[in-house]
Amino acid sequence: MASDSTHEQTVNVALGEVLGKMRGSSWKVSADRRGEVLRERGWPDVLVLDAAGWPVVIEAKHHPGYTLAEDAATDRLGKHPANSHYPIETAIALVYPPEFQQLDGEALRAGIGETDALEYALYTHILDDERGRERLPESGWLRGGVIDLAMLVHRAATPARRIDALADSLAGGIGDAADRFSHHHPRFGEGRGAQLAAILEQTDDENGQTRRMAMTVLLNALIFHEALAQADFDVWTGNRRRPVQSINVFCGSCSSTRSCLRSGGRSFGTTTCPSSAPRGGCSPPRSCPS
Repeated sequence: MASDSTHEQTVNVALGEVLGKMRGSSWKVSADRRGEVLRERGWPDVLVLDAAGWPVVIEAKHHPGYTLAEDAATDRLGKHPANSHYPIETAIALVYPPEFQQLDGEALRAGIGETDALEYALYTHILDDERGRERLPESGWLRGGVIDLAMLVHRAATPARRIDALADSLAGGIGDAADRFSHHHPRFGEGRGAQLAAILEQTDDENGQTRRMAMTVLLNALIFHEALAQADFDVWTGNRRRPVQSINVFCGSCSSTRSCLRSGGRSFGTTTCPSSAPRGGCSPPRSCPS
């Protein structure tokens, strides 16, 4: 590389600035920041802390540093950011297009926004795999612009195995709630399942399908309500506008509900409003799409 070429750190910082503006308060992005970034030491090229998910690392190199980018990305898997409760389970190896070596300042930021020649691959930490990771794609490189990269980061913030675990937890909670309406539950007594079935105009079958369906509908409503509260939505009652209150406000003793919302609904809170809307600035029916 020529001595007057733009250093990778300069490009990393510019990329962090561009990414940080794309998700507003939902993302905290740091690029080539020194100090205590990882508990195990080290400074990721770009670290994205998603308010509703797990941290994602981007390790970037100038073209043609494919192997260097991959080695750096895989080395971050399993490490722990100092400002996150969660380990790094996903990392992206990124290779900049050759022309970035000759750009700086506003021209560099404009180039990041306009290029469709970013090349990248996603690595996910897999504990029960002999290699300890999986790659997307299995071979070769994805290619796209910074919006495509941002979308990948957003998706990667909730790893697939975590989604599977949350789904299992959600199904278990629904089953437990449905059992509480059974004819044999000591707390609720006889007939609650039949009453629930009558409200839903369903048959209270022996396998509890009606009760599980009812609990699913109820939980969906609670999660949607909590998402509105986290996004600072307002509702109109008559001529008065008031904020949607969290489930915790009127269900302070419902520990099982709060636990289920924390596990089943944790990824909904930041996606209800458009990503460009600042917290507290989305107030239907006027400012959000119907």
